[in-house]
Amino acid sequence: MFIRFVLARYDSAQAEQAGGAEEARGVGEGGPACWCNQIIQSSSDMGIWTKDLRTKAGLQQPQVAKILKFLEQRKLIKSIKWVTNRNRKVYMAFDVQPSKEITGGAWYTNNELDEEMIGAAMKICLKSVREKGGRVSFREVAAEVKKSELFRTALDEDE
Repeated sequence: MFIRFVLARYDSAQAEQAGGAEEARGVGEGGPACWCNQIIQSSSDMGIWTKDLRTKAGLQQPQVAKILKFLEQRKLIKSIKWVTNRNRKVYMAFDVQPSKEITGGAWYTNNELDEEMIGAAMKICLKSVREKGGRVSFREVAAEVKKSELFRTALDEDE
C-alpha cells in the first residue's frame, strides 16, 4: 500500500505539472479524494476523526479539509458531532446510521439530553410500579414504556 501511495503522489505531481490540476486535486479515480472516501467508507458506524484520516491517508490538514468538503458536497460522506465530546467531529458514509455511542441513543435529541422525555419515561415507570403494587419486573416496565410510544426510535432492553 505504501508503494502505491508513493507512486500515486508522484503521478499527482506529474499531472499537476502537465496541467491536469483536476486530477492532481484527487477528483479523478485513485486520487487522494478516492483514498479518503475509501478510508471513511471502511470506518462503518463509528466514523473516523479528521486526525486519524490524516494519518491513514498520509495527507496534510489543508488537503484533507478540502477533500472532506468536496465529499460532503457530493453527499458521499456526512459529519457527525459526538454527544459526549462536542469538539470531536467524525466523518462517515452518507447512508450509514451513526452508532448510539456517537448520537447518545434514544435519550438525546439534536445532541442535547432530552430531559422532558426522560421525565415522561420516569412517570410511566413510576405509574407502572404503583399499579402493580411494587412487584413488577424490569421487562414489564420496559413493555409499558415501549407501549407508550414515547420514543421515536426502537429501544433495546439495555436502554
